[in-house]
Amino acid sequence: MKYAYWLDKVKKDVALLSTKCDKIFIIGNSMGGVISLYLAALFPINGFIIGGTVLKFKNPFEIKILVPLLGKWIKSKIKNKKSSNIKFYGYNAYPLIALNEFRKMNNVVMPLLKKITVPGLVIHSKSDKMSLKANLTILEKQINPKQISKLIVDRAHHNMFDENPDQKLIFTKILNFLKKH
Repeated sequence: MKYAYWLDKVKKDVALLSTKCDKIFIIGNSMGGVISLYLAALFPINGFIIGGTVLKFKNPFEIKILVPLLGKWIKSKIKNKKSSNIKFYGYNAYPLIALNEFRKMNNVVMPLLKKITVPGLVIHSKSDKMSLKANLTILEKQINPKQISKLIVDRAHHNMFDENPDQKLIFTKILNFLKKH
């Protein structure tokens, strides 16, 4: 499935939701965080909450060169089970075709970040093995600092809205953000 389909689908869903709701908040993790940023740049939503957002990948050569070249023939990259504290849902490996679409989607979303004018909560974990601290820096530089609040936690894994050692702190911060906006 192509990234343009993902973006078209969520745009239609938010447009429909806006006809039925007084307030709309978009919440996403990892690639869902990038999609949330896309929607925040396009729609007058009430706010966005993102965690584990990946705009910049850990292995740029692999992601920018090898994945586009080899992704059609090599279907997936097996995860390293020994050193990973990442929970995978539905996959036992990285689907390279989807990863390539994710990479292409980031190229569309990055220039839109400066257009975000709605409040946002950005959550980053120092223990996240997928989302580099550089992703937080990108967001701080591209989005008006008055628009975003940050929460940096120590022990949450990449799927930070899932059960993790910082879950209570994360959920409390999210609830306070939603109440404020």
